[in-house]
Amino acid sequence: MKKIICTIILGLLLSTKLLAQDGTLDISFDGDGLTMRSVGGSWYNAPSWATITPSDKIISTSYTSGGIQNDAIVCSFNGNGTVNSGFGTNGQMSISNFEPKGISCRNQNKIIVFGNSDVNGVGSAAGKATLFCLDSTGNYVNTFGINGKLILDNTYSFITEIKITASGDIICMLYNATEKYLMKVLSNGTIDNTFGVNSKYILGTMPSNYLSFQLDIDNSNRIFFYQAKITFDSTRIKCLLPSGLIDLSFGVNGEIYLNLNNVYSPSVYKILG
Repeated sequence: MKKIICTIILGLLLSTKLLAQDGTLDISFDGDGLTMRSVGGSWYNAPSWATITPSDKIISTSYTSGGIQNDAIVCSFNGNGTVNSGFGTNGQMSISNFEPKGISCRNQNKIIVFGNSDVNGVGSAAGKATLFCLDSTGNYVNTFGINGKLILDNTYSFITEIKITASGDIICMLYNATEKYLMKVLSNGTIDNTFGVNSKYILGTMPSNYLSFQLDIDNSNRIFFYQAKITFDSTRIKCLLPSGLIDLSFGVNGEIYLNLNNVYSPSVYKILG
């Protein structure tokens, strides 16, 4: 039996013209405050992600499977919730043999979809951490990687998060069977081999006593992430320079260490200012 999933986007959150009072649904967004898109296929409860471009287009992605491979679907909506017919074919495009894990937007309305390519079959652990770059019309940016596709790690690997700097560089958090690490992709779609040591900053080897979470970037393009101890009784926030080296001016030797005494475990942090 096929299952159909629809991406639902609330006008209350995403509309650029909030005509309704605070806390009420903005019915000017697609006429009723939400927009839905059925794209068909077998979805197996696949999650979905969305981002907003500088031109106020809403881009969402999810994936479907025919049982042999996973394929990504990328859809675009206008700021008022209607389908952006200038994107792909009638507002959508597909990426074959790719399972997305998120989506983000660069300057000039370039769209980065990140996840795993070469995923063989439903629930398969095989895959390669990969970035795809699309333009505002849903076409591949051929100057990025190879025809819009950049494989970050050809081994069994996963990408969990990315952050994009003001200059368009992409900081990626990944892991494979032996290590967790960060990589930096330059705005032209090439891996920065000068980042860290041999193009990587190693977060830890597997298995690790610390779990690495949540990337963030400040106005100086310094890179932040936090690591919680697997016992969740302590955590540390680390800071790297744009080069991928520890910023020794931050905290003590580049990190802030918090002893939580088993009282609580942080899940999110924000950079202020």
